[in-house]
Amino acid sequence: MASILKWARSATRRKPSPPLRFPTTGYELISDAQPLDEEQIEGFKRGLYYPVNIGDMLMSKYQVVGKLGYGVMSTVWLARNLLAHEPCGGRIREIRTASSG
Repeated sequence: MASILKWARSATRRKPSPPLRFPTTGYELISDAQPLDEEQIEGFKRGLYYPVNIGDMLMSKYQVVGKLGYGVMSTVWLARNLLAHEPCGGRIREIRTASSG
């Protein structure tokens, strides 16, 4: 009986969602020489934070789809789980990344 249930679960498993493709034109690019708002906060040090871009894949599971905000010590990004197939109102999880500096 257990083997039948295991087979049924594996047979109904869905493939991972494909990553979204974001446009590469149609918006204004900001020069690297121009500091962003969050880079002007007292205590900000370039190279201390992990560089994240919209469309990036994290842990081969999450795709960054937007920036929600920033604070003194962190930036909050919205990412979609390509493996879970949960509705948009699913869970919010924290993904920590190692700093590059």
